[in-house]
Amino acid sequence: MTTSFNTALDRLVVLIETDAPLQNFAMAKWQKRFTVKRKFLKRGPIHNTELPLIMITRPDVEKEFLIGGGRQKKNTVRLYVQFLQDDPEKAQSEVVSVEELLDTCLGETNYRIKDANGIPLVKRVSPGDSANDEGLFHPAYLMVMEIEIEENKPGH
Repeated sequence: MTTSFNTALDRLVVLIETDAPLQNFAMAKWQKRFTVKRKFLKRGPIHNTELPLIMITRPDVEKEFLIGGGRQKKNTVRLYVQFLQDDPEKAQSEVVSVEELLDTCLGETNYRIKDANGIPLVKRVSPGDSANDEGLFHPAYLMVMEIEIEENKPGH
């Protein structure tokens, strides 16, 4: 039986939750660790008590059948980051810092998204675009990062 992409997403949650530089930054800035959850974007209300939050979604997947068998999948994954900052002068710097810390964390995930037997679950994690809300919802700030996670499952 092949492993579901759910396993890779669950492993991504754990990798972000346990990323020391990212969580240390959150503790220093907001005295709370990031909560990391898999959710749909249309998820209902997010309460301030949940912040800082990194919400992981998978809005689409591109599938391709390979000659000789197997299937290749390119999963679009989005990380929605939300936090509170009363001082708008600090917010932009915090958005940039979180984005850079996530870039570093995600850059190392190619080697760390593995199943319980240590077998890699993904072929490649590639960064995509990032955007933020430009402070429209002060004191809450939102940033979204898109990544592509490619899995290659021969015989699947």
